[in-house]
Amino acid sequence: MPRLWRRIHLLFEAPWQELRGGWKLFRLTLVTAILLAVASALIDDTATLDARTGAWLSLVEPVVTLLFALEYGLRLWACVEERRYADPLRGRLRYALSFAALIDLIAILPGLLWIFGVDLRSLWFLRILRILKLTRISGSLDLLADALRAEADALIATFSLAMVALVLAAAGIHLFEAELQPEAFGSVLASMWWAVATLTTVGYGDVTPITPGGRFFGGLVSLIGVGLVSLPAAILAAGFGEQLRLRRETYRRMVERAYADGRISRRERAALERARCALALSPETAAESLEEVIEEHARRSAE
Repeated sequence: MPRLWRRIHLLFEAPWQELRGGWKLFRLTLVTAILLAVASALIDDTATLDARTGAWLSLVEPVVTLLFALEYGLRLWACVEERRYADPLRGRLRYALSFAALIDLIAILPGLLWIFGVDLRSLWFLRILRILKLTRISGSLDLLADALRAEADALIATFSLAMVALVLAAAGIHLFEAELQPEAFGSVLASMWWAVATLTTVGYGDVTPITPGGRFFGGLVSLIGVGLVSLPAAILAAGFGEQLRLRRETYRRMVERAYADGRISRRERAALERARCALALSPETAAESLEEVIEEHARRSAE
């Protein structure tokens, strides 16, 4: 049974390029089902459908719901393969309450409500939320989540700075433009639309300053906005790179422990493979770490 758990777990967590045959087909089917489910919700919400198109769309819902339910059940059953969910009962309960599992549950919910007679069109928002399941397809997205958690303080500081700039920009343009354009800049709150569009360097052009002072101030706000927009991107890029480095170091330490006796057993190799998939590292990166450890071990032995 643990071996089957491991295979099912790797089906969902292994990188795409490592899947073979039926496993790759199943992952591709999941992606197709997600896209079909979201497309049917968008079409159903925006057009008056003829009977034939409506019949096709009505077939999509039970099929994707069944597939999503199967995926949810398999993930819940095999989640004990991860150490944090290792307990058969409490581990599965903890997994069911995780954010990722709740996304899977939300994807099933529209189909269940439809079975009990709820009109699908009234569930359009829940059906569109199924697009979030695409974030479950790639384990590499965990890197971004780890980077967000690690850089939370810096991102909060950047967001606070952006809020200060937003209020000051709105107040400043209100000071310059309120008298000539009361409909657009009559209050600080009304001026915030212009401040948001300018600070984010979008500049829709629907509201623009016309006084010399307002235009000069608007230019300064635009320059400040360029720096504010680039800060979160730089923080995330640095955090992403740091998390990748930490994962590589974690895997290398695991390899060093496994190779401490000069060999890696089949069991240790399977454990390393599971760790590599969980850390979303490529086979090339894992092989490079193994070669480095072997070379270092040989050098120490020769000394």
